[in-house]
Amino acid sequence: MQTITRKEKILAFIHDYYFGYGVLVAAMRLITGPLFLLCGIFVLDDSARFRWAIILYAVYFIAKPVLWVLFRPAQYQEERLEVDLNEERLLLKDELGNESSIRWETFKNIKEASFYYVFIVFYYSAYQVAQENTAARAKIWVK
Repeated sequence: MQTITRKEKILAFIHDYYFGYGVLVAAMRLITGPLFLLCGIFVLDDSARFRWAIILYAVYFIAKPVLWVLFRPAQYQEERLEVDLNEERLLLKDELGNESSIRWETFKNIKEASFYYVFIVFYYSAYQVAQENTAARAKIWVK
C-alpha cells in the first residue's frame, strides 16, 4: 500500500489552485491579490470609503488557499491506497477494503502533473445514456 500524506495532498491542492487551470487563471490568482493590496495602500487616497474593504479583500484573496486548507482538514488527511496496474485495468483498493476497477478503454485522457497523474474518465449519467459522454477527473498519486 502507498501512503498519500497530508503534505502531498496540500501540495497537490496548492499546485492545482495556482497552475491547474491554465496560464490566464494562474496569472490572475498570482497577481490580483498583491495588485489590489498595492492599490488599496498607495493609489486610493485616505478619503476613499472603500479603501479598507479593498485592502481586506486583497488580504483574503492572498490567504485564500491557506484558509481553504485550515478550514477543511478532513480533505487533507493521510490515506493508504493500493494501486495495481495491469494490461486490462487500473485497480484501486483503500485500507477499508473498498475496491475500484477501471478498464483502460474508459479513460479519455491521462495527464501527468508534477507528482501525480490525472485520469479523465468517461461515464454515463441516467440522462445521457447513448448521448454525450461526460468527463470526470480523478487524481492518482504514483510514487
